[in-house]
Amino acid sequence: MLLLALAAGAGTGAHAQIIASSQARYQGITHVEVFANSAMPIRAGQAAQRTQLQIFRVDDVQLIEEEINVGVPASEAAAMAHLQRQEAAIRRKYQARIQQASTGMSRAIAYRLSRIPAVVINQKFVLYGITDIDAAADLFQQRQANLQGDGQ
Repeated sequence: MLLLALAAGAGTGAHAQIIASSQARYQGITHVEVFANSAMPIRAGQAAQRTQLQIFRVDDVQLIEEEINVGVPASEAAAMAHLQRQEAAIRRKYQARIQQASTGMSRAIAYRLSRIPAVVINQKFVLYGITDIDAAADLFQQRQANLQGDGQ
């Protein structure tokens, strides 16, 4: 896996070098995965229209647990009875989010991500410290151009 790390302040400089067309920006990019927590705003830009985009909130399981525990009685017996009565509703409400969160955690482990936010492009290139997907695509294109310029 090729790692593209951002230096301090590189995010602002990337905007000055934005590739003119979003079509060129996403050329060769088919898949984008973003790993962040719920406090990190994600700017998807044109990614959703140009690629297969998946956003994983790595703290979502904890947030779901907190939501489920709201209003649960303090005693263990009462809590168990409450959860048994609510089980079907809980499953309907949270099943998709739990599956998405589990997939995100599995993918993050498979990619061996060391921190968040992280953007993974084409299941191969990792960019840390960025939540603007258009800027991540620009950095990816700059890296590709540098590799081609080096004759690689």
